[in-house]
Amino acid sequence: SVGDGSEGELQVRGVSVLDGYFDNAEATAAAFTPDSWFRTGDTATIDAGGYVAITGRLKDIINRGGIKINPLDVEEAIALHPSVAQCAIAPVPDPILGERACACIVAKPGLAPPDLASIRQFMSGRGVMSQRIPEQIEIIEALPRNATGKVLKHELKARFGRAKT
Repeated sequence: SVGDGSEGELQVRGVSVLDGYFDNAEATAAAFTPDSWFRTGDTATIDAGGYVAITGRLKDIINRGGIKINPLDVEEAIALHPSVAQCAIAPVPDPILGERACACIVAKPGLAPPDLASIRQFMSGRGVMSQRIPEQIEIIEALPRNATGKVLKHELKARFGRAKT
């Protein structure tokens, strides 16, 4: 809905937007709505003044038993924990819920890394809904990043999305 502040998929069209992908009808069909709006892959809100705020990426959204979780919200909450230097949330497979949130945490130097119980208690104490609290944490030395500094969540998903033996 335009202007009510709810989050949704950002779609655009206009003279500066491509008409489609060269010689790739399948990619064009996937990237555009039937009425020619380009799917950016971003989630966004639009306020009453018409200002757009990008809130995340659709491919990063975690579908936990039908509840859609924007990892950015969870990352921001965990980053406030006194022992956390950096955090990235990766979706990992769950046999019952479909996906669950895995918090990959870099601890602050000189501090003991948090455990799952302390993260859950910290987030609950801040009023975060229980469905948005990660079910798994992994303490790592550094977040994997590409050349521009973007966290490579697919690497975290591949690394921590397997069943533990």
